[in-house]
Amino acid sequence: MFNVLVADNEYEDRELLKLEIKRALSTETSDIRFSEASSVRQAMQLLTTRIFDLMTLDIEFDRLNEGIDALPEIFENYPTLNIIIVSGKLEKSEVLEQVFRFTKDNVLKGKRWSRHFDVLDKKDDKTEALRRAYSFA
Repeated sequence: MFNVLVADNEYEDRELLKLEIKRALSTETSDIRFSEASSVRQAMQLLTTRIFDLMTLDIEFDRLNEGIDALPEIFENYPTLNIIIVSGKLEKSEVLEQVFRFTKDNVLKGKRWSRHFDVLDKKDDKTEALRRAYSFA
């Protein structure tokens, strides 16, 4: 079983991500269990009650960067969770700059960073990132 948390405030985007995950992993597994969060608060609550192999996280919810702002706590409390950040409004380099602002805390280091984290635009082909997350899980 592969447990996925899809955190996005837009219903349509959550549905599209679930379809992309199913398509990308169809050759790997058919046993994918989805949970959905429409807010960062809801995502954090779900993370405390279940174990997930993968989390897709939109960077903007009700306010700019709300998803990115939650990352330090997520990384600290769930160091083995694979996370794919999905952004439809910012360029990847802008997202990476914002994410790197908290790495001075040494929350993330070396392989842990590359193993558990990808940044994608909503229009990107997510297949490879999803397969990497599945193989690490």
